[in-house]
Amino acid sequence: MGTRSAKLLRMLSVSVLCVLMLFSAAWASEDVLRVAVIDEAPSLDQQVITSDLTTMIAIHVFEGLYTFDSKYNPVPMLVKEEEVKDDGKLIVIRLREGVTFHNGKELTADDVYASLSRWSQFGSRGSVLFNNIEKMEQTGKYEITLHFKQAFAPWKNLLAFMNGGPAIYPKEIAEKADKTPIPETGYIGTGPYKFVERSPSRYIRLVRFDEYAARDEASDGYAGKKEANFK
Repeated sequence: MGTRSAKLLRMLSVSVLCVLMLFSAAWASEDVLRVAVIDEAPSLDQQVITSDLTTMIAIHVFEGLYTFDSKYNPVPMLVKEEEVKDDGKLIVIRLREGVTFHNGKELTADDVYASLSRWSQFGSRGSVLFNNIEKMEQTGKYEITLHFKQAFAPWKNLLAFMNGGPAIYPKEIAEKADKTPIPETGYIGTGPYKFVERSPSRYIRLVRFDEYAARDEASDGYAGKKEANFK
């Protein structure tokens, strides 16, 4: 990862830590946590919004194909494995099976294709990646293949970014979306918490997603197993 990208991630990590430090000014029962923040997230649509507040909340609701571990290495999140062929010009991405969205629908390549297609058009990081891609295609129920014009080393880093990154939505939401932030009714992800409601200038309410499909690896930075400890 480049120095600039690592610096951005460190800044985001510090921002998240600052929010966590506000716990002393917030309060929690055994199963409910309330956290005060200094401003309001304009939207939770990470694909087109790069606000740090958006990211700090949305990472609990949405997930991407990859994320960063504690050493800022891009590692799989919704991905089971990838295969690099043709000297880096062909990337086959295989998804984890049994991952469900908050609406109960199983994640498939249809959802990933639609989400990446929207991000490629309207996300600033998406355009950087897809300017180097000749073609994207679905090659299986749980498989996406990227055909690059030439080997492009930062591909995994760009797919791992959360701030302005490729959050994965259900196909029916992503394929209808444009550059306008997705409305609250479309805040459906695969993360450990699901969006319930927003009261402008007052609060955003999330609840635990009991059907969340966590990874098996130990938690490591933004990677590995996630556990929802609050309702």
